[in-house]
Amino acid sequence: MKKNKRVIIKSSIVCFIFCLTSCLDVPERDIKPLYVYSYKDENSNIVAEIYIKTKGDIPIESISTSIPYLKYNKSWLMILTMDDCKQDAYCRVWAAINGKPLPVSEHVYYNAVNLLSGDMPLSVYYLNKTLGSTDGAGNEVRFTFTTTLSPEESFMNTYPSPQAFNMFRGLIWDNVREIVNYDNGIAFHDVKADDISNVEMIKNHFALAQEIITLELDGRGCKTLAEPDGNKAYIEAAREYPPIQIMTAQTEAEKLFPGKVNSSIQKKVIERGFYRPCEWIENINKILQKSPENREAFCVGIHGMTRKGELDTLLLLNNLYGKDGDDYKRNQYINRKRSSEH
Repeated sequence: MKKNKRVIIKSSIVCFIFCLTSCLDVPERDIKPLYVYSYKDENSNIVAEIYIKTKGDIPIESISTSIPYLKYNKSWLMILTMDDCKQDAYCRVWAAINGKPLPVSEHVYYNAVNLLSGDMPLSVYYLNKTLGSTDGAGNEVRFTFTTTLSPEESFMNTYPSPQAFNMFRGLIWDNVREIVNYDNGIAFHDVKADDISNVEMIKNHFALAQEIITLELDGRGCKTLAEPDGNKAYIEAAREYPPIQIMTAQTEAEKLFPGKVNSSIQKKVIERGFYRPCEWIENINKILQKSPENREAFCVGIHGMTRKGELDTLLLLNNLYGKDGDDYKRNQYINRKRSSEH
């Protein structure tokens, strides 16, 4: 038997994403969101080949391999989803995570074209930092979240007038483009079916919504469902609609234990809850008291983001557990250990 062997592992790669001042006269549609990406030109069905060289007389059949669902230095997972296609998802959640200006007033909102043109509300503030964790090598990875869309609703096609800082009915497509260009997720939620107890009708509207999404996002489709109002007909329709890969629901769902996942979670219904912001840290602390393999994912849903509620708690998560908290301390320890070894 040869001493050196090569083991080839082929794995399909699947991505699941499973928490201002002046006014310029800008012609409509002249300003586009930054970092526009052509999803329709993206490769699909990619196969990765990993070569492992062994030393000594090691039988190939004795080698067991697996790919962890969390990064090697991560021991717990939080999933944040925002329901009802809220405008907050852009000008508060996305803005806070990425160090963008935040409206001081809870009644003031802005859109992507406002930010890109400098046509912004007079009263804004900054967190003076971005929010996230690290990749285990000290590089920043921003927090990501999933927002639901309402593709069949006409309000998503609205184009804001200059200095229009009132609340829109929901997200508009330019806002969504900026959100997804920062690696955040999108999800189905309500559809405009006449009978939302009819599984076949809901499924047909998933297809209509998907057609609109791929048109507006240059080929990107949606693979997630956030169950609306506890309606199990949506879950049944999602199971029969191939593009939807994963679902979240408050009842008749299962907890996700990232440390125990050993098979596909495709078509699984993951349990999530709606908690007051003060309960986020309480729940996370309870989870952290368990051993890593027994820590369930903290999957939380929100319907909006307030400054003294969810937003401050998101900042606190960064400061306690993220790149300015535990991650920073861990990286300092790793760097010191590496230095001592050299």
